[in-house]
Amino acid sequence: MPWIRPSKPVGDARNDFDIFRGLAEQLGTQDAFTEGREPEDWLRHMYDRARQSATELDITMPSYDDFWEAGHVEIPSPNKPVVMFESFRRDPRSNPLPSPSGKIEIFSEVVDSFGYDDCPGHAVWREPIEWLGGPTAQTYPLHMISNQPRTRLHGQLDNGRGEP
Repeated sequence: MPWIRPSKPVGDARNDFDIFRGLAEQLGTQDAFTEGREPEDWLRHMYDRARQSATELDITMPSYDDFWEAGHVEIPSPNKPVVMFESFRRDPRSNPLPSPSGKIEIFSEVVDSFGYDDCPGHAVWREPIEWLGGPTAQTYPLHMISNQPRTRLHGQLDNGRGEP
């Protein structure tokens, strides 16, 4: 079934792009935000970048227009599962990581040697400067919330399976 292009929003409703374009306009950064692209241009641009990356992996993807007509793209699964740091895990001595110790570092002597009060050599909780419980929220109560994946600490690199 062909993909159906969305119709105009009902009433005063706006899509995410138009909402953030409006915020960027108010902040004087609309040109930097849109980069001269409309939503359809961004879709085409992002798809073309993904298509180029796929080509580098010997994966063929259809043109944007063919993809849009079909409504989906099927990417073949790799023959074997991808294991992060596979060679390091198999033989850490022969396949060191690009860290000073060649290992996964929980504590960094290099970072610690900087002597910064706000940046120790290990992970720590730091209260954010801007959050709803902070003093800035009294003046600027805008708060953005993004997804919290069930299987990850945060949404970054959330490319794992959906179940724990």
